[in-house]
Amino acid sequence: MVTTVIITFSRYSPPSTEIKEDVKFDTLDLLRDPAVAAKHVELHKQGAGLHTTGIIGFVFATLAQITPKAEELYQSIKDMVSKIDFSNAPPSLKQQYEILLERFDPKTGSPGCEFISFPGFLSFPSKPSSAFLHIPPADENAEPPEPGKRYITIFAASNHPFSRGTIHSTSADPTKDPDFDPRYFEKNIDLDVLVEMCKFARQIANTSPFKDMVVKELNPGLEVQTDEQWREWIKPSFSTTWHTSSSCSMLPREKEGVVDPSLKVYGTENLRVVDLSVVPLQFAAHPQAVVYGVAEQAADIIKGKFTA
Repeated sequence: MVTTVIITFSRYSPPSTEIKEDVKFDTLDLLRDPAVAAKHVELHKQGAGLHTTGIIGFVFATLAQITPKAEELYQSIKDMVSKIDFSNAPPSLKQQYEILLERFDPKTGSPGCEFISFPGFLSFPSKPSSAFLHIPPADENAEPPEPGKRYITIFAASNHPFSRGTIHSTSADPTKDPDFDPRYFEKNIDLDVLVEMCKFARQIANTSPFKDMVVKELNPGLEVQTDEQWREWIKPSFSTTWHTSSSCSMLPREKEGVVDPSLKVYGTENLRVVDLSVVPLQFAAHPQAVVYGVAEQAADIIKGKFTA
């Protein structure tokens, strides 16, 4: 059985900038020193130190808020959608794309462009610290960030992709992984949107008071200027945001839905799915609260306290 799965993805992350020595806050870069790292492990036992640091700088913006090319991109999306033969597509895809079109409308669009400030170096092509990210850099021969230096990274995460991946079982053994193909950038518009987001992230770093803290941009580096250069930098080293959804969508069965409104798998008596996979279309938010809400509803359904 093949089902549609929606993948959201982000680029780690444009830009990473070195900050000045007189800036009065610490970043996670200090943990690269083993002695400092050991000290902060002990501090954490007292509820102090860098391991108590949270990532609290989040912004969700519309496409029109981050780029003057919003109308041009919107027209490109409309043109792309108008040329699709939906007779050969999954039954729900046309409705999904209609919703996504509304989300990218420059006049009424929803805030699906996410930016996250990270207190440390976390970008490519330089090698990241394995303590923070277990993803290979684009260039294995690149040098890591300088010891003792501090950095700030801005993530750009696109929450409204048009590309669709697939997932299907390969065995009757439930312990074996399914065959999974995310099909990143299957639709060029996803890359075009991410390019504009990356350019906006650089603009943030070049705007006061942020820029007053900055020594220089490390990644992607100021030699990256044209849209094509941005694309070539993004493609080898972007990553998913790990908010994969929709492989068991709550949709009518005739639209290839997997679960009904009581979260029960069609064609079964007592098998339910209770996680993010039941959401038919990704939304512009971190999904933890939604998953908790689905789980609460599932508990009430099972206990007979909720009727869908």
